[in-house]
Amino acid sequence: TNGGATWTEAFNNADWTGWLWSTGWTGNATTVMIGTTGYANEPGRRANFLRSTNGVNFFGVIADDPREFVVYDFSCPVAGTCYAAAKQTAFKTTDDGASWTRKALPSGRYYGIDCTDSNTCWEVGGHNSSTSDGVQYIYKTANGGTDWQLASATPLSGNRPRFWNVDMVDATHGFAVGCSNVPDPVLEVCTGQGILYRTDDGVNWVQLPSPTSADIMDIHASSMEDLVIVDWSGKIWRGT
Repeated sequence: TNGGATWTEAFNNADWTGWLWSTGWTGNATTVMIGTTGYANEPGRRANFLRSTNGVNFFGVIADDPREFVVYDFSCPVAGTCYAAAKQTAFKTTDDGASWTRKALPSGRYYGIDCTDSNTCWEVGGHNSSTSDGVQYIYKTANGGTDWQLASATPLSGNRPRFWNVDMVDATHGFAVGCSNVPDPVLEVCTGQGILYRTDDGVNWVQLPSPTSADIMDIHASSMEDLVIVDWSGKIWRGT
């Protein structure tokens, strides 16, 4: 509560003892969500999410279609309405995280999500298995996750590209980052180059020169002329 000068441990009241992967603020008061490794009907594994309404006491939440999928990212475009990225999935809540509905995506591993309103989101990742078709896994929904449209982007033939994250400035402009070739979908080791993609209409994406050869892990764009990325080699890059 003081800008990170000091920290107080929160209380995990859920039937969960595994890893925690992501966190997001729902936009309402002090309601916070945390993403787990995924639900399994065994002690210490019964939660897709941990939820707190006071930022201190967390309780487990199980989705309507629980999966043993890691919840990698959150996006809450409207207070109380949030989406979360997972394998073949976008989990969605409209009640401040109290319950979550699974929205299925085409087969794939999805790591990043960003939404510009309660119905419009982009989710990014990579192919679900080893492949060299070079298809860019950037999907868009305009109806709250019922349908997903594959982005228009030139394939990186002979490669299995993987995106870690996406950040939209508005409903038509944004960026996505990752690696040009990640041949093993289990180990997810980048053997290619860092990649940076841009869209100016929300559907068509073009590759920009990357400032780094390392895997680009995350991005924040405050505008289309001011963005920050971080790479696997430990460097922070700012583009203007």
